[in-house]
Amino acid sequence: LIGASGEGKTTLFKLILGLLEPTEGEIVFTASQGETINASDSTRRFCSYVPQDIGVFSGTIEDNLRIVKSDATDEELQNVLQQAELISLINSLPQGMQTELNENGTNFSQGQLQRLAIARSLLRRSLVLLMDEATSALDSQTESRVLENIMVSEPTQVRIITTHRASMLKYCKAVYKIMEDGTLEKQ
Repeated sequence: LIGASGEGKTTLFKLILGLLEPTEGEIVFTASQGETINASDSTRRFCSYVPQDIGVFSGTIEDNLRIVKSDATDEELQNVLQQAELISLINSLPQGMQTELNENGTNFSQGQLQRLAIARSLLRRSLVLLMDEATSALDSQTESRVLENIMVSEPTQVRIITTHRASMLKYCKAVYKIMEDGTLEKQ
């Protein structure tokens, strides 16, 4: 999903998540069997969302992951950290997964925090993954590895990304642009 800043990409995600109500029409999820679910009926349970502004919590790295899946196995945690290209960093820390995050994660870089948020969203194993400029703080090589890992991890998952980087478009099956009038146009 592409478009100029302020054109509505984040707003569209909030509509999909049911956090905002559309002024016209409706946002509906349709299952392969034809069942429909309106976004206002809490489609959030089907979605993982990696926002532009990364939210981390005071506590350990493990705490920040388990907040979405408290019963996750150590293997699951290792797997999502590997997919988010964070495992080598975590393993290099003296306290590993028990490393404490400062308030707002100030002891980690923005790129590291983005990858932690990506790992957390992957741990949920949702049907839909929404990534809102989720790799903007990553260098192009790390971004490529993370996106390739994500594309392989859950082949049936729907992934919608917003980006200003043309390099990310190669991972997309379809590209839509939000136009100035608020309409979507397939590119």
